[in-house]
Amino acid sequence: MVAWESDDGKVIDLPDELVRAVARQASLQADLVNESLLAMGFCPSNEHCFPGALLLELGAVTTLKLWELQGVADHLPDFVPSFEQARNDFVTRCNRGKDAFSDFRDTPFSHLVLRMFIDYFAWEGGDCLQASMIVGPVNEDEFADCIASFLWTHRHELEQLLYEESNDKEKT
Repeated sequence: MVAWESDDGKVIDLPDELVRAVARQASLQADLVNESLLAMGFCPSNEHCFPGALLLELGAVTTLKLWELQGVADHLPDFVPSFEQARNDFVTRCNRGKDAFSDFRDTPFSHLVLRMFIDYFAWEGGDCLQASMIVGPVNEDEFADCIASFLWTHRHELEQLLYEESNDKEKT
């Protein structure tokens, strides 16, 4: 458990699962920023000086793109901008120069993406299942059908996993 002191002096205990999940998400966003900069033609051998807030916002905008590609963005609240909207806002802000990114607290996309991740995603989904999973209200019949379909589709892989696990237990 990690204790965090808020701006108003309250101490908040953060679950270890949340801390690990946010660290994984930050690592993913760092990788996305790196890939984005490489795709834009920035060479890693050259020295670049980007404001930290710019990098945070770029990570958040590219995360929105990733969520769209994964199909999870459709399950987020309507106020979450599309990648296209976020990208256009980000580019407009970049055109204002470095001063537009001078304050770490002025990172609206970064704050939004983190809030969506904390509130809507299965924190251990990325680690355990290597997938982004949205957690929210669900129709129980649809959920049962989805699970049944998943289990049926992957029955051979699951059977192999169970077989390997039982063999491992017998050996110990």
